[in-house]
Amino acid sequence: MPEMDPEYLKSQMQEEKLPFEPRTLLVGLWLRLWILVVFWCVTIIVGFVAAKIMGTQTFAAETVLLYKPSALGAQIVGKEEQLPIDTLMHMVKVRTNLEEVRRRLGLEVRTSIIGYACDVEVQRDTTLMIIQCYWDNPRIVAALANSLRDVFMENIGKIHISTIDSLYEEALREKQVLKSKQAEIRVAVEVSKQNAEAEQEAESSTEDMQRMLTRMHRIRSAISDDKKHSEDLKRLAELELAYKNAKKLYELGAVAKEAVDKAAVILEKQKKITYDTEKIKNWKSQLEEITEAVAPSNQKKAKMIDGPSDAVEQRALDLQLEEVALDERIKYLEQLREETITGELAGEHGQKDFTVVSIAEVPSTPSHSTTKMLFVGICFVGFTVGIILVVLLVLLDTTLKSAPEVFLKLNHKTIGIVPKISGRQKLTPAEEGSNLLELFKIISRKVRSLIPQRGAKILIVSTKPGEGKTVVSTNLAACLGRQDERVLLVDANVRAQSSQKALGELLFSEQGPLKGLGEYLSYEADSVDEIIWPTALPGVECVPRVGKAVLSDMLGSNRMKEFLDECASRYGVVVIDSPPLQSYVDAELLAQWSDAIILVIQSHYCKGSQIKKILERLKTTKAPIAGVILNRVDKLYLELD
Repeated sequence: MPEMDPEYLKSQMQEEKLPFEPRTLLVGLWLRLWILVVFWCVTIIVGFVAAKIMGTQTFAAETVLLYKPSALGAQIVGKEEQLPIDTLMHMVKVRTNLEEVRRRLGLEVRTSIIGYACDVEVQRDTTLMIIQCYWDNPRIVAALANSLRDVFMENIGKIHISTIDSLYEEALREKQVLKSKQAEIRVAVEVSKQNAEAEQEAESSTEDMQRMLTRMHRIRSAISDDKKHSEDLKRLAELELAYKNAKKLYELGAVAKEAVDKAAVILEKQKKITYDTEKIKNWKSQLEEITEAVAPSNQKKAKMIDGPSDAVEQRALDLQLEEVALDERIKYLEQLREETITGELAGEHGQKDFTVVSIAEVPSTPSHSTTKMLFVGICFVGFTVGIILVVLLVLLDTTLKSAPEVFLKLNHKTIGIVPKISGRQKLTPAEEGSNLLELFKIISRKVRSLIPQRGAKILIVSTKPGEGKTVVSTNLAACLGRQDERVLLVDANVRAQSSQKALGELLFSEQGPLKGLGEYLSYEADSVDEIIWPTALPGVECVPRVGKAVLSDMLGSNRMKEFLDECASRYGVVVIDSPPLQSYVDAELLAQWSDAIILVIQSHYCKGSQIKKILERLKTTKAPIAGVILNRVDKLYLELD
């Protein structure tokens, strides 16, 4: 099986890594927790204010009525004509009632809004009517429910009063009609009597005429029946003779048996026509009775003449009884009408049909409130946005902050982590009680284990100015000097930089005029000994940067190479403090003469993409990168190493 390309395997491993280091991400979230807390506090305040301003509270109040139609109402309109409870329920919110409620309460709203705010329902299988109202004011909602109830009951009373008036007027009209009917009946009685007398006078002549007509009808019928009977007898005799002849011929063998049978059948049919059956005799008897009824006797005819007169007199008696009942009703309605006019029953009819079971009380708590919902909604949205904001801040922060993140994004190990120290604390080993002394002792041992050769030229670089490269170089040189090694610290910042901290402050003040690397590269100093000076650090000598700046290209010259080679032959370690990589090419020129590179990265300062570009530039120098020193690391990130 062929071996895999190491570079391919390395790229595959990098592709499988997460785009962020989980532990560093969690620490970043924790460090930004104060942002989340501040955001949440502001959200709570905003939510509270918005809920108070924009939130609404709805109060509910209800009044209950029991519908029990009074006997008075039944007497007035009739029990079967009383309005059902469902119809009355729909009468509560009629426009006139809502207008009256608005006028009484002085509400500056449309009647449609009052209608929407009120609800009327009937309890199932009962006659309980419930009036429910909803409003944003507890006192108004109670007054609204009670006012709507009172207006409705008053209108029911007015309906009863108007019904009494209409019934009274209707009774008066009925009495007028009754009077006219009585007058017509009296006239009809007189006319009936006169007609009866005239009919009695014409009775005899009428009876003779009817008898004569009946007799003529009977004679005509008898003549017709006699003629028909004679014809039938003649036909019967002919058929009997034909039957006898057929029978004789059959006996002689002249005709077949079928001819005799056919003659017999025809003869029987004719007998049935000629002679009456029992049914025909019964029908003739009934016909005689009908004829008698057409011409009745004198006694029956007298009763028929007297009948109409008796019916008219009975109708006259019925009208008199009806008049008495109508007078009683008019009297009763007049009494009710007088009582209504005097105010004794004014507005009481509706209260008699309805009983107030409960009145609407002022509610102490709202039935529905959007304040809490709005507050919770704003807080939830604010909390969610705050969390998303903090997570985005952490994810968008692509600066390197911890050792695991350096390894994840740069694929380089961290050989040292320097914690964040306040500016007033001692940073250089020359000062007693330096906070970094013990830490750099550990780092220096790691450096020597990675770069063990004598005369090793170690280039200390950084991406941007101000990442602590000079402090790292100074402390590393000091700790290596304490380990019984001769160390040369070279300040290779040959450009004029007012903000760059020079290493000259480590020199003894009584040394007089100084010459540095710039003077050596510009041939103002002939030998290496002229630019090397002792320092306050034990075992450490220094090549400072003094005087004016020189051309930076000289760092890549053979004179610079010869200088470093000579220094490597004299000293155990040569520590070179180079300019930052992002701004200048100086570090790349120095890297080609160096044995190893140590990259100083300030935590939470440079983006990973920027550092990757710097590393790509250093690859062209073929100087190996020994490791990374992470500087000014927050305390929480230290625990991730």
